[in-house]
Amino acid sequence: MPFLIALASLAAVIAVAKPEFDALRGPCRPPCDEPLTKRVGDIVLGGLFPVYNLGNEGCVRSKSTVREFGFERLEAMRFAVERINANASLLPGIELGYELRDTCSDADYALRQSLKFLNEDSVDTLGVVGAAGSSISIRATDLLNLFFVPMMSYASTSATLSDSDRYPSFYRSIPSDKFQASAMVAIAKKYGWSFVHGIHSDDNYGKDGFNSFKALASKQHIDIGLNVQLKKDAAISEVQDALKSLKHGILNSESDNSTRVNQNGSVVIMFCHFDLARRVLYVINNDPNLRSRNFTFIGSDSWGDKPEALLFEGTDTTATALGLISVNPSQINVPDYRRHMAQLSPSTYKTNGWFLDYWRSKLECVNETFICKHDNLTTDMDYDSKVSYVLDAVYAFAHALHNLLESKCDRVDPTCFNKTLYDEKQNVEKFITAFKKSVGSVNFTSSSGETFELDKNGDLISAEYDIKNLQLVESTKSFVKVGLWIGGDNVLGTLKEENGSTIIWHGGSTREPISVCSLPCGEGVRRVSIPDPNTGGSYETCWRCVGLCDRHHFLAVTNSLYGQCQRCPVNQTSNDLRTNCTDLPVSHLRWDDGLAVFVMILAVAGSLLIVFTLITFGVKWRTPLIMASSRELSVVMLIGMLLSYLLTFIFIAKPTDVTCGIQRFFFGVFLSVIFGALLVKTNRISRLFNRSASVQRPVCISPTNQLMLTSCIVLGAC
Repeated sequence: MPFLIALASLAAVIAVAKPEFDALRGPCRPPCDEPLTKRVGDIVLGGLFPVYNLGNEGCVRSKSTVREFGFERLEAMRFAVERINANASLLPGIELGYELRDTCSDADYALRQSLKFLNEDSVDTLGVVGAAGSSISIRATDLLNLFFVPMMSYASTSATLSDSDRYPSFYRSIPSDKFQASAMVAIAKKYGWSFVHGIHSDDNYGKDGFNSFKALASKQHIDIGLNVQLKKDAAISEVQDALKSLKHGILNSESDNSTRVNQNGSVVIMFCHFDLARRVLYVINNDPNLRSRNFTFIGSDSWGDKPEALLFEGTDTTATALGLISVNPSQINVPDYRRHMAQLSPSTYKTNGWFLDYWRSKLECVNETFICKHDNLTTDMDYDSKVSYVLDAVYAFAHALHNLLESKCDRVDPTCFNKTLYDEKQNVEKFITAFKKSVGSVNFTSSSGETFELDKNGDLISAEYDIKNLQLVESTKSFVKVGLWIGGDNVLGTLKEENGSTIIWHGGSTREPISVCSLPCGEGVRRVSIPDPNTGGSYETCWRCVGLCDRHHFLAVTNSLYGQCQRCPVNQTSNDLRTNCTDLPVSHLRWDDGLAVFVMILAVAGSLLIVFTLITFGVKWRTPLIMASSRELSVVMLIGMLLSYLLTFIFIAKPTDVTCGIQRFFFGVFLSVIFGALLVKTNRISRLFNRSASVQRPVCISPTNQLMLTSCIVLGAC
């Protein structure tokens, strides 16, 4: 019943939307609505492939509009089905058929082609292999899901399609863009590129892929400079306008020291479709200012390893793109497929009526003639890198059907198939639902020899990417494999270099390009960040140099590239570069210094005189002269002067905590002893000679009292 309701709903949608679909048809020739090739079978698999371009005149099929990689993928599906039918252990006795249609890389056109799988003549369409572009797959799977028809893409990598709630019938045999973005960030980290520019298309493929790259790059301290978003079908004039920012840069003019933040950024991440990449390279190639920037491009899997991307309107942009690094799901060599392609020729190949266009394009024939650069297809020619993923998608459907039948019957054979599919106790909806569940849990050995296994979102559990470099090999452009990226638990995965390979960068140099925002300021020079118009914050790796910190300050850098000037601790000062603080140098008199010798001579002479005076006082202690001089206080004063002379040697000695403490404390104490005794003595004499007519003796003039007063003064001074 739900299946009939869905059919009725679709009929209503088609009735309402018929004028729109008729408009999409445009001036297409009648053959454009027919499948490129088909084969009758017990069960049919649909296929969506970008074989021709959709021009202004609609679907025009010719040598000039054929896409070689699209045909090679289509032929891979046909080859896989024939191989499965010849396999006695996989779906024995059950013939697989196919109906392969062209999408012309257009979402609306592809949607109309997808409707054909649901017509009365195609009620046995079990699943659909395709499409290539993520935006096309999104439109197609939305439609096919209404009828529970699963779809497995060999090239749609957008992370949006990983949402199993929105796209429950979508699976893919190729890794998701989350892996591709990780590989790109790993490359940037390896070569020290902390500042890159971005160009991406405005569809799901471009936006999702580049957003994944930005999120990962931010965590690895890589800034995005100019972020250019273009429509997938942007005209040349639109591309030229958008790329002006790459030419002129973002100007920060907050101070007299204006900074162009893109002046040193030479790496451009291009996450866009094949056609848009061709236009971008064409515009850069034809603009002297842009071409002189010598950009190094990091190309996504949609275009990065396709020679056709370097040709646009008769212009070869190879010179501009040289040094390109492409990130592509690992290309698996399938010898049987190569031998199959080498056997094809217009005289022997009758199954596909559009083969001649591909053959003339691949062999570089003159217009519509048979005058060609090459004689025949060969096994060593470059074939599309996603051929193995087409094979895996077809085999995934075949193994899923085989596993489903095996779970229903004792043995897999036509009887089991017919009973399972047409049993009156279960309708087609239940069968396809069970088949879809079987697809999600499929497990087999893929073309790479690894286990093919999907997670709960319909994505591959693991991923490997080939890192290729565009080089001129004997004057012929070639995409040379220079490394391999393997996804894993580590966010950046593992990046391995290809043994014996050398990356040739732009201009034929083997020296790695530099892609940074701001050059180093110099040791100790303070940096000020530059605002980031993309985020509203500040760039992490873009700055202006504003000079050294003040004297006695140093540049304190903690966990970022920027620092603050901080004052040095006590007894320290900054070095000349203001990078750290050092202890203040200790400067003091030395025993052999002339001034020190002179002072010591005076101290010794003074000490000897005082000692002589003290001896004289001792000898003449009871004489009237000595007794009249307040002998006790005089001795105290002499002892204070003697100790002060001796303190001279402490001042000349090398400063230590002990000597410095003695200097600070006893210098004042000894002076207090001298002047305290002098003050008390003067006070005593003054009171004795200035007393009134009274004959009473003044108080506190005895030696004991005088010494006590002196002691109090000294203690008070301490």
